Amino acid sequence: MILNGFSKDYKIEWQDGPNGKPREIAVYVGPRYTISETGEEHRKRSICFIAGCVLCVLFFILGLYFDCAQAHAWYAVLPYACNFLTYAFLIGSIASYLPVKESFIRRERTVGYDRFRPIGAIGALLDLLSLIGSIVVLAKAETVNPADGFFLVCCLIQMGNLIYFYLLGRKIYGQIAEIRS
Repeated sequence: MILNGFSKDYKIEWQDGPNGKPREIAVYVGPRYTISETGEEHRKRSICFIAGCVLCVLFFILGLYFDCAQAHAWYAVLPYACNFLTYAFLIGSIASYLPVKESFIRRERTVGYDRFRPIGAIGALLDLLSLIGSIVVLAKAETVNPADGFFLVCCLIQMGNLIYFYLLGRKIYGQIAEIRS
């Protein structure tokens, strides 16, 4: 627990174990949070998050599938490929957001609710960099094939979804309140 950033939220207590020996257990004593959203709002947001994430991952894979001029320029494909990490974090945050909870602890808030804004912002920035690199590649290219245009469309769809995740994360963040105990 020393390496855990949330170790100050726990207190060690001793309890009798099943064989009569005392054992240590960690008891959460940190702040608890709640979100002021109805079950219907949570369901709609969950569907939006899942559908948007599936769209992003699908267009991410499709953008790399076809051979296009952008795939041969590191400054166009590197930011695009780095978005894989944002999608990995996004999937983790969505998995933490999905279960409906009356209250949650600081770790669940940080992992599930607070990450939507930075993930959306960083992912949209990476897609913007990839889009700029793609435009530079296409400006230098002598011929343009349909796969080049499809790569641009994939970047735009992903960027739109990630901006939506950022905005939705801001809205969710405003609805979180600490429970006074």
